[in-house]
Amino acid sequence: MRDVTRHMLGSTETMTRPGHRRLADGCLARLDVEMARYVGRLYAPDLTVREVVVGTQEQVSQRMRSWEW
Repeated sequence: MRDVTRHMLGSTETMTRPGHRRLADGCLARLDVEMARYVGRLYAPDLTVREVVVGTQEQVSQRMRSWEW
C-alpha cells in the first residue's frame, strides 16, 4: 500500500495503513479500505459524519489533505 500523506498541525505526516487520527479541533479523521476502495471519513467532535470520500488512494489522499489538520 502506498503512503497517504496528510498535514497535521502544520507538519506532514504519513499514514501507511488504515486507521484514525484526532484533529486539533476534536474532529476525527479515519481512513479505511473497503471492497478494494479507499474511504476517508471526517467526523465532528460529537462523532456525526461531516464528510465521506470514496475512490482511489490518490483521490482520497488529495481530499484528506484539504482537511484542517
